[in-house]
Amino acid sequence: MRTLQGVSITYHLDTTSSVVIESAVRTKPRTDQRNTGEETIIESRHWDWLIDPDGLYLENQRIIPAIGHFIVTGTDRFNLRPRGSSEDCWRYSDGFKTFVRIYCEEVDA
Repeated sequence: MRTLQGVSITYHLDTTSSVVIESAVRTKPRTDQRNTGEETIIESRHWDWLIDPDGLYLENQRIIPAIGHFIVTGTDRFNLRPRGSSEDCWRYSDGFKTFVRIYCEEVDA
């Protein structure tokens, strides 16, 4: 049985189509902050969201995460983005396809 103890998010396909997902988990970025010297700090705004794939449906159609989609929680917005050199913005969390891991970048709303 899959369960996530997370927060409620709204997954947007565009500005008019969205679905509320009751429980999603935002992971910590690989590097929160990095000091590059001379008081310059770079703060990562890249996050992964874990979502139960059974929640990614809109009008009985499976949602495949894609660039252009975005996630909103409270006043925070996260745009889906490719991970590294890959064109994909998501993958399954493991070989059992337990959760969908979505790559995002936090943007100013």
